[in-house]
Amino acid sequence: MKTGKKIKKLFNGIRREMRKQSYSLQAWFRRQQAVADGKECKCLYVSPVGSTGKDFLEKIIGKFGKDRFDYLLFSYDGTSFDEPVFDKCRVIQEKGLRWDFMIKYVTPAYCENYDYIFAWADDIDIGDFSV
Repeated sequence: MKTGKKIKKLFNGIRREMRKQSYSLQAWFRRQQAVADGKECKCLYVSPVGSTGKDFLEKIIGKFGKDRFDYLLFSYDGTSFDEPVFDKCRVIQEKGLRWDFMIKYVTPAYCENYDYIFAWADDIDIGDFSV
Protein backbone atom coordinates (compact mmCIF):
# COMPACT_ATOMS: atom_id res chain seq x y z
CA MET A 1 0.00 0.00 0.00
CA LYS A 2 1.35 3.43 -0.89
CA THR A 3 2.01 6.05 1.74
CA GLY A 4 -0.82 8.32 0.54
CA LYS A 5 -3.38 5.53 0.89
CA LYS A 6 -2.08 4.64 4.35
CA ILE A 7 -2.42 8.24 5.51
CA LYS A 8 -5.92 8.53 4.03
CA LYS A 9 -6.95 5.28 5.75
CA LEU A 10 -5.50 6.53 9.03
CA PHE A 11 -7.36 9.86 8.82
CA ASN A 12 -10.63 8.13 7.91
CA GLY A 13 -10.24 5.91 10.97
CA ILE A 14 -9.53 8.92 13.18
CA ARG A 15 -12.55 10.74 11.75
CA ARG A 16 -14.84 7.74 12.45
CA GLU A 17 -13.52 7.47 16.00
CA MET A 18 -14.04 11.20 16.60
CA ARG A 19 -17.65 10.92 15.44
CA LYS A 20 -18.20 8.04 17.87
CA GLN A 21 -16.62 9.98 20.72
CA SER A 22 -18.67 13.07 19.89
CA TYR A 23 -21.85 10.99 19.90
CA SER A 24 -20.92 9.43 23.26
CA LEU A 25 -20.13 12.82 24.75
CA GLN A 26 -23.43 14.29 23.56
CA ALA A 27 -25.35 11.36 25.04
CA TRP A 28 -23.47 11.76 28.33
CA PHE A 29 -24.32 15.49 28.51
CA ARG A 30 -28.01 14.74 27.82
CA ARG A 31 -28.09 12.20 30.65
CA GLN A 32 -26.33 14.57 33.05
CA GLN A 33 -28.82 17.32 32.25
CA ALA A 34 -31.75 14.96 32.86
CA VAL A 35 -30.34 14.00 36.26
CA ALA A 36 -29.77 17.68 37.09
CA ASP A 37 -33.40 18.36 36.15
CA GLY A 38 -34.52 15.90 38.81
CA LYS A 39 -34.99 12.80 36.70
CA GLU A 40 -33.92 9.67 38.58
CA CYS A 41 -30.95 7.85 37.12
CA LYS A 42 -31.61 4.70 35.13
CA CYS A 43 -29.36 1.65 35.53
CA LEU A 44 -28.77 -1.51 33.55
CA TYR A 45 -27.67 -4.71 35.25
CA VAL A 46 -26.03 -7.16 32.85
CA SER A 47 -24.87 -10.63 33.80
CA PRO A 48 -24.43 -14.14 32.51
CA VAL A 49 -26.48 -16.28 34.90
CA GLY A 50 -26.56 -20.02 35.38
CA SER A 51 -28.49 -22.21 37.77
CA THR A 52 -25.97 -21.63 40.58
CA GLY A 53 -26.29 -17.84 40.38
CA LYS A 54 -30.07 -17.64 40.44
CA ASP A 55 -30.27 -17.17 44.23
CA PHE A 56 -27.75 -14.32 44.13
CA LEU A 57 -29.70 -12.67 41.32
CA GLU A 58 -32.93 -12.83 43.35
CA LYS A 59 -31.15 -10.96 46.18
CA ILE A 60 -29.82 -8.37 43.73
CA ILE A 61 -33.26 -7.72 42.23
CA GLY A 62 -34.75 -7.52 45.73
CA LYS A 63 -32.11 -4.99 46.80
CA PHE A 64 -31.94 -2.84 43.64
CA GLY A 65 -35.62 -3.07 42.67
CA LYS A 66 -37.23 -2.81 39.27
CA ASP A 67 -38.02 0.91 39.07
CA ARG A 68 -34.54 2.28 38.39
CA PHE A 69 -33.00 -0.95 37.10
CA ASP A 70 -33.44 -2.95 33.93
CA TYR A 71 -31.98 -6.45 33.88
CA LEU A 72 -30.36 -8.14 30.89
CA LEU A 73 -29.47 -11.75 31.65
CA PHE A 74 -27.60 -14.29 29.55
CA SER A 75 -28.57 -17.84 30.46
CA TYR A 76 -25.57 -19.87 29.36
CA ASP A 77 -26.74 -23.24 30.71
CA GLY A 78 -30.43 -23.26 29.76
CA THR A 79 -31.70 -22.14 33.17
CA SER A 80 -35.26 -20.84 33.01
CA PHE A 81 -36.33 -17.67 34.79
CA ASP A 82 -40.09 -18.17 35.08
CA GLU A 83 -40.48 -17.01 38.68
CA PRO A 84 -42.35 -13.73 39.30
CA VAL A 85 -39.19 -12.00 40.57
CA PHE A 86 -37.74 -12.25 37.05
CA ASP A 87 -40.83 -10.95 35.22
CA LYS A 88 -39.18 -7.67 34.13
CA CYS A 89 -35.86 -9.26 33.15
CA ARG A 90 -34.83 -9.71 29.55
CA VAL A 91 -33.33 -13.20 29.33
CA ILE A 92 -31.27 -14.35 26.37
CA GLN A 93 -30.83 -18.11 26.16
CA GLU A 94 -27.50 -18.60 24.45
CA LYS A 95 -24.24 -20.38 25.14
CA GLY A 96 -21.10 -18.30 25.06
CA LEU A 97 -18.62 -16.22 26.98
CA ARG A 98 -19.43 -13.10 28.99
CA TRP A 99 -17.52 -10.69 26.77
CA ASP A 100 -19.00 -12.23 23.63
CA PHE A 101 -22.44 -11.41 25.07
CA MET A 102 -21.34 -7.90 25.96
CA ILE A 103 -20.04 -7.20 22.47
CA LYS A 104 -23.08 -8.70 20.77
CA TYR A 105 -25.91 -7.31 22.93
CA VAL A 106 -24.65 -4.44 25.09
CA THR A 107 -24.00 -1.98 22.29
CA PRO A 108 -23.63 1.80 22.63
CA ALA A 109 -27.10 2.24 21.11
CA TYR A 110 -28.60 -0.16 23.69
CA CYS A 111 -26.83 1.61 26.56
CA GLU A 112 -27.47 5.22 25.62
CA ASN A 113 -30.56 5.51 27.83
CA TYR A 114 -28.75 4.38 30.98
CA ASP A 115 -26.73 6.41 33.42
CA TYR A 116 -24.92 3.43 34.94
CA ILE A 117 -24.21 -0.08 33.74
CA PHE A 118 -23.44 -2.90 36.15
CA ALA A 119 -21.67 -5.76 34.35
CA TRP A 120 -21.43 -8.38 37.07
CA ALA A 121 -20.84 -12.09 37.35
CA ASP A 122 -23.57 -14.42 38.55
CA ASP A 123 -21.76 -15.44 41.72
CA ILE A 124 -21.57 -12.02 43.40
CA ASP A 125 -23.38 -11.80 46.71
CA ILE A 126 -24.28 -8.16 47.35
CA GLY A 127 -24.26 -8.27 51.14
CA ASP A 128 -24.22 -4.63 52.31
CA PHE A 129 -23.78 -3.08 48.85
CA SER A 130 -26.09 -0.15 48.10
CA VAL A 131 -26.74 1.95 45.04
